[in-house]
Amino acid sequence: MTARGGFTLLEMLVATLLAVLACGAALGLVAMDGRLAGRRAERAARADALLTTAAVLGGELRGLRPGDDLRAVGGDSVALRAFRGAGIVCGVTAGGVLVRWRGLRDPNPDKDSVLAVAPPAPAVALGASGPPTGACGAPDAGELLEWRLAPTPPVGALLLVFESGAYSIGGGALRYRRGDEGRQPLTGDWLDPATALEALDSTGAPAADPAAAWAVSARLVGKPIARGSARPERRVRVPFLDRVAPGVGSTP
Repeated sequence: MTARGGFTLLEMLVATLLAVLACGAALGLVAMDGRLAGRRAERAARADALLTTAAVLGGELRGLRPGDDLRAVGGDSVALRAFRGAGIVCGVTAGGVLVRWRGLRDPNPDKDSVLAVAPPAPAVALGASGPPTGACGAPDAGELLEWRLAPTPPVGALLLVFESGAYSIGGGALRYRRGDEGRQPLTGDWLDPATALEALDSTGAPAADPAAAWAVSARLVGKPIARGSARPERRVRVPFLDRVAPGVGSTP
């Protein structure tokens, strides 16, 4: 008998077919893993958008005084006057007052208003804010700035800085409009149009007048990841700190 060398054509075709099937199966597994990883990333992004929206709305709304700071609540938006920081007048200069300031950001004369609470006075526009031309107060009591306000508050006055703006949640993302600026997105485009905001009175019913609201209810709905998939929903009720339930206490 003579030894046979090499492979027959049939053997080569069978080997090639097996190799193609193995490669196809491997590529299919890789593609499936990629799709699963993409879905997980999308779910994480959607969950983050819902949590961020709930946290931002809760943080901004909870400290408002409805009669003074809540301008309107309608469907997918809420207009408000949000707290941004506080300062104490520690001196007077030829151009204004020296203020020891602590806040979430630097004061902006184009967008901010100032409310004197001790002694009380109506809110006024912040005329200017800049480096001080004098010195006063303890260095560790906050950043020293020079403000121009009319009328000029006395030394020792407690000043609160507010910013007028509006949050909207119906366009796929949480967005914020400050003053006359455009709406800036704060989250990814993961909110469903079913998302809605509503002002509530002390009984939990819809409040026709925002000034009489005791809380704001937010229905946050996430977009589906794929066709037919579920839409996660979060319901957030943000009560105002200066409102209490009937029979529990009085409104400060």
